[in-house]
Amino acid sequence: MGENPAVLHFRAFPTVHYYLQSRFPAARCVDTSTTAPDPAVFDGASAVVVVRHARKDWLDLLAGLRGDARPVILFMDDDLPSILDDPSLPLGYALRTSRRFAATSGRLNRLGAVLLVSTPGLAAKYGLDDAAVLPPLPSDFRDGTRPCADDGQVRVFYHGTTSHIREIAWLRNVMRRVLGRNPNVHFEIFGPEKVRRLYADLPRTTVRRPLGWEAYRRHALESCLDIGLAPLADTPFNSCRSHVKFFDIARAGGVGVYSDTPVFRRIVRDGENGVLESGGEDGWVDAVCALAEDPALRDRLRRGVSSTMAELAGGRA
Repeated sequence: MGENPAVLHFRAFPTVHYYLQSRFPAARCVDTSTTAPDPAVFDGASAVVVVRHARKDWLDLLAGLRGDARPVILFMDDDLPSILDDPSLPLGYALRTSRRFAATSGRLNRLGAVLLVSTPGLAAKYGLDDAAVLPPLPSDFRDGTRPCADDGQVRVFYHGTTSHIREIAWLRNVMRRVLGRNPNVHFEIFGPEKVRRLYADLPRTTVRRPLGWEAYRRHALESCLDIGLAPLADTPFNSCRSHVKFFDIARAGGVGVYSDTPVFRRIVRDGENGVLESGGEDGWVDAVCALAEDPALRDRLRRGVSSTMAELAGGRA
């Protein structure tokens, strides 16, 4: 791929940040949803990477410039060809994503594009070898292990999008029980009006309006949060996801409770830099409460998170 690829994407979203910008600081990233086609973007680029999909006029420009040997790469961070097979995903989101990806991948296939993916699960499903896997890397996280605040309050959070609506619904009863057992716990979650209604009767709970990627990054870095939650429903689509929730939780200064799945076992060492929870609702309630009631345990895990993030941030290649 080289050190300075041209990266085409559609709107600002975390995939570009975690997989390309973090690994290739010299990458020229172009949001094709807001930028008119410009052939100068490709001048001197070592490769052209299309992340998920790009606007048609940019793909037309790329097709017209295929007189050189520069590689064209399609990067896929979820099991997009199978997205319509998962009934837990919002139908509108799945339809839009499927349609855009199919149009882009068809055009790039005709250009001889190479497919790169984000996880070993995706590589195995689509018959790719390990060299086709581009794992995520962090580029912004809190440097140090000191808790954000020392006011006796414990801030638990779930920062998932509505593509995780099943997890959002499942967490409601977990947090109802956690908040009932721990009067010093506060909970933060993002979501639209239907999520606000779902959580309306829970005490000490803030439902924030969804933010764009850059605004969300600023919010997380400026927040004072302690325990991040990362449940993951057992579905074929989710089994191909990556472990970027670990990075999101670290950015906010927290330690995480994660579903004990291969997705998170790639990075979480149970009891060292997070908690892997294989139980059901009872197990999650107990795990969150154990962390909420033990600041020394949170501090120890936070040191493990900091060490993992620093190690990964030094491994760009």
